[in-house]
Amino acid sequence: MFATLLTALFGVSVDCPDVLNLAKGLYMDLIQSSIWTKLQVDCCSGDQNTSPYVTCTNQRVTQIVWTGLGLNGTINETALSTGLNSLNLGNNGINGTIPTIVPSGLQYFDLRLNRIDGNLPWNLPNALQRLIMSHNQLKGPIPSTLPSGLLDIGLDDNQMTGDIPTLPSTLVYVYLNDNHFTGKCGFIPAY
Repeated sequence: MFATLLTALFGVSVDCPDVLNLAKGLYMDLIQSSIWTKLQVDCCSGDQNTSPYVTCTNQRVTQIVWTGLGLNGTINETALSTGLNSLNLGNNGINGTIPTIVPSGLQYFDLRLNRIDGNLPWNLPNALQRLIMSHNQLKGPIPSTLPSGLLDIGLDDNQMTGDIPTLPSTLVYVYLNDNHFTGKCGFIPAY
């Protein structure tokens, strides 16, 4: 299952065999695609990255970009490691909730165009610059405290409710439309 494989991928020691094991178990036509060939190269050999879908630094997976690959399943609560700084699993069939434990160094978090439900985590990392969760089934309010360096927030086309809190003055892009917000609207920076 996807959750078990993500746990294996983001464990304490992450290397390319973990990525290959994850890819083999996903519910997609990966083995017949050109992606499979590219993933079979040692993607974490030194600082050289040879896969367009996985980026490594110091032999550790730091970025995963698996968009539109037909992934489905859920993300395990303990699946995300502290070494990950960019995770893009957009435009797939992933369901379930967003893990409440999000890596402190995560800067880019994109789960748009999936079937994610539940609430946004209240403990979003201060390093987070881009939070893109558009076109899901998220519910509940926007966390009252967002990362102070947040540049982009995409929560449009969900089922979110409640007040809109004061947003960080660093925001450049704000997408909150097509939700069910009610009540007060905090400060939204002018551009």
